[in-house]
Amino acid sequence: MVHGNLPPALPPGLDEAIARVWQLAELCGVDANHIWYFSARDAVVVYLAPSPPTAVARFMDQTTHFMVGTQEFFVEIVPATRTKSAAEAVQVQILAELSYWAERGLRIVAVGVRFSGDIVDVTALNPAPDNSQVELVARYGVGVELRTVDRGPSGRGADSSID
Repeated sequence: MVHGNLPPALPPGLDEAIARVWQLAELCGVDANHIWYFSARDAVVVYLAPSPPTAVARFMDQTTHFMVGTQEFFVEIVPATRTKSAAEAVQVQILAELSYWAERGLRIVAVGVRFSGDIVDVTALNPAPDNSQVELVARYGVGVELRTVDRGPSGRGADSSID
């Protein structure tokens, strides 16, 4: 007997449904770097970075739902502000500039790309300078969000940072 909270079994055909989404994107002219997904029980949520409008229209027309065997899959398309690789590049850039931010009083303890793939989350220790969010966006663009915490992710006090 298995105890605990196990996730529900994913339906058969989910891998094929995801492969079909990728194939349709390619056939419609959507660059593979502009699409990533989250899968659920009977749905695939697709994050779509800015792409040529005609490619997006074709992709959206063909991917609202489809059958894989006897399982119906629905596809939700969510617009993203940038490609996942662009968000990852911003993450790397922020990590490379930790001393820059520390000199300005922003003690960054974590940087990561959000599950949706286009938002970069920056976590810093309190107190953060009042203009930190504005400065982050000015330096790295929209889609960078700051949150502050009283302790670093390791549970250490105000001396902890990732620099």
